[in-house]
Amino acid sequence: MNVRRRLRRKAADLGHPYRRRRRSPLWRLLDLPLAALLITAAIWLVGHLPPEEGTARIIDGDTLILNGKRIRLKGIDAPELHQTCRRADNRSWPCGRRARAALRALIRGRRLSCRAMDHDRYGRTVAYCRILTDDDRKGEDVGLALIKKGLAIARPNAPLSYRLAERRARQARIGLWQGPFLDPATWRKVCSGKGHCPG
Repeated sequence: MNVRRRLRRKAADLGHPYRRRRRSPLWRLLDLPLAALLITAAIWLVGHLPPEEGTARIIDGDTLILNGKRIRLKGIDAPELHQTCRRADNRSWPCGRRARAALRALIRGRRLSCRAMDHDRYGRTVAYCRILTDDDRKGEDVGLALIKKGLAIARPNAPLSYRLAERRARQARIGLWQGPFLDPATWRKVCSGKGHCPG
């Protein structure tokens, strides 16, 4: 017997009919704007939280751990760790491992400042990260640096500077752009969990 039936039966035993409380039409009209206001406030709050700062540990070409939080770099998509790509001469190369090595070399021993913008479906914080200079001012944008090296692609919602840097890397045929490759999102769909998958 479900809960609603039990409540009805109990109400009937007490001598009054069980009635579900209905909200007035005014409250129903306010539901949507109220929800929109709460969502807007949450988005604003995430963008105004103080940035995480510290030294990071690298997971792959676009994921790191900073102060115990798993962070994915916003605006970029780097090859997956086990992904391979092709050179101009059609030889295979470990582009996923190279992207991780490039990120590791870029931030080795340096402090980062990461501003959270969102969370992804895996619960990771999605953030823009910069390398802090000696006087604690924000320096180089980490995601932009990887795109300039040709070891990450700009996501469709990336800032204009990321998309322009990707265009220049593509024209110079460096990194991923030196030969054919599957973009990381397609590689994840097609090859995730397989032992070997073509670059």
